[in-house]
Amino acid sequence: GTSQFSQPLPKDSSGFQIRRLQLFYDYTFSDEFSTRFQVEGNEQSLDPKGRLSLYMKTAYLEWKNLIPKSSFYVGLVPTPTWINVEGQWGYRSVEKTITDFRGLGSLTDMGVHLRGTLFSEGSVGYSLMIGNGNAQKPENNNEKKYYAMLNGKPMQNLFMEAYMDYEPNAQDKDRTTWKLFISYQEPPLMIGAEILEQI
Repeated sequence: GTSQFSQPLPKDSSGFQIRRLQLFYDYTFSDEFSTRFQVEGNEQSLDPKGRLSLYMKTAYLEWKNLIPKSSFYVGLVPTPTWINVEGQWGYRSVEKTITDFRGLGSLTDMGVHLRGTLFSEGSVGYSLMIGNGNAQKPENNNEKKYYAMLNGKPMQNLFMEAYMDYEPNAQDKDRTTWKLFISYQEPPLMIGAEILEQI
């Protein structure tokens, strides 16, 4: 067989391997301002010689309560694409969400992101973001990607989320992704469904 380094391996060989490594640093300047810097190395982040290398995953400044009950992020920030849904499924170590698995979005993007809750009881969450649309890679066109998400719990054990993003002129075509997610949790049981389409 061959390894991820495309080198022949003897039959029944064994060895040590780091499959995924994450390092991050959080710093709080004040009640309003904090920052995070995170790097990751995994089986896909190899340098040209086949050695494990690190890439920047997040690097952002957070400004809390710029708008009441909300945070404003700038930099390489988490997108609203699947972060909440992944938390609901709670099985990232077993399988990715369908959006992540199919490569229909990215966990982070370079841009600005406003995230928070609505109403006095904070029962509805929202996210609005403008990013490059190219994840951790540098921008490669003149257009931006627009993200929007709304979620809430209409009942105690019921969670619902609606998400959409739009990127004009992505590889010479406009691209729109929409997604609906619903789950019901009664520990230890969780039942959910995720419906999405990318056009």
